[in-house]
Amino acid sequence: MSVEHAYNFRRVSEYISTAGVLGEEQLGALQREGYTAVINLLPEDNEYALKGERELVLRQGLTYTNIPVDFGAPHEDDYRAFEAAMRELQGARLLIHCAANYRVSAFYAIYARRNLGW
Repeated sequence: MSVEHAYNFRRVSEYISTAGVLGEEQLGALQREGYTAVINLLPEDNEYALKGERELVLRQGLTYTNIPVDFGAPHEDDYRAFEAAMRELQGARLLIHCAANYRVSAFYAIYARRNLGW
């Protein structure tokens, strides 16, 4: 199953896609689909987190960044870490995800407003 079938998947640009939770099969297809990096905003102990996600992504040779954002209490430090990861991964074919694409949408909108002229 393609990553495009992930919950709340959105292609933002040629290089950036966002999504909610992904299954093992979808995460396992990232390299074949041209992705080179993943930013996951879901805490690893979250009920929707896929156990072994980091290893699955790294085995494909992709860059993996986990920024565990508490959905009920996001912190400015979380956003700063996200912005730093976005700068570091500039030019990468990037998938950014969390549980429902809500954290990601909020963080990406702030990033785009501050850095991309939205």
